[in-house]
Amino acid sequence: MGWQAFVVGVDMLEASCVSIIAIPSRMAEAEALRDKWLSVGVPSVHIFNDSERRGVNWNSNCAWEWLSEQESEFSVFCTDDAEPCKDFEYAVERTVSALRAISGHWAVSYLNWTRFQTVAVERGCGWLVGDSLYDQCWLAPTRTVRKFVREFVPNRIIKAEGSADYFARAFFKVSGIPVYSPVPAPFQHAEPSRSSLGNANKTRICREFVTGSAFDIDWTKPISEAVRLPSFMSNKEVEKWFPLKDGAA
Repeated sequence: MGWQAFVVGVDMLEASCVSIIAIPSRMAEAEALRDKWLSVGVPSVHIFNDSERRGVNWNSNCAWEWLSEQESEFSVFCTDDAEPCKDFEYAVERTVSALRAISGHWAVSYLNWTRFQTVAVERGCGWLVGDSLYDQCWLAPTRTVRKFVREFVPNRIIKAEGSADYFARAFFKVSGIPVYSPVPAPFQHAEPSRSSLGNANKTRICREFVTGSAFDIDWTKPISEAVRLPSFMSNKEVEKWFPLKDGAA
């Protein structure tokens, strides 16, 4: 296909940093994922190994704070069970190129295991958009991560009920920041029955995943045609953990 001649934008990858949260039994997988990011030009990848078993919320908090302190333009948060497709860097670069011009804050969730993936395929759309992300792999401008850490993380996440991925979803919901998901997904949930986030469920896999190379996919479909997702987190759920005043986000 014509777009296979495209050379991946090294500038975008070099302008990124990646954090990976891991549990001790899956350090080998975390290190393999780290090496994949490093091999495509990302200069800084840090593994947060919960060797002291303080829990996923504590570990996620460490990873988020580290990302917020970096000087990179983009930040990526991964878990040790994120499985990238072949040539995943092409998908990352193309999707970020599509979103980079958006004014304000945004994020891209590289996994989505809702039925709406199939809806997007049936409609010929290449995107989903809503207020939920999936923690196995998401990317946002570092300024968005700083907003997250500054306004929501301090003294909350470690004591919060529920797991860290729900905490992040709550932030994007109450902040009104759009979360985009490309279809098909360039990352898969490799071990859904052994979730690092405490949400073990074998059905939590992407229905539409890049099974070949990312170069085989047309990533140029407009985000303006994205399938709108319903909100998967109610205001009541958000307020249970994070009672917010009007305009706090």
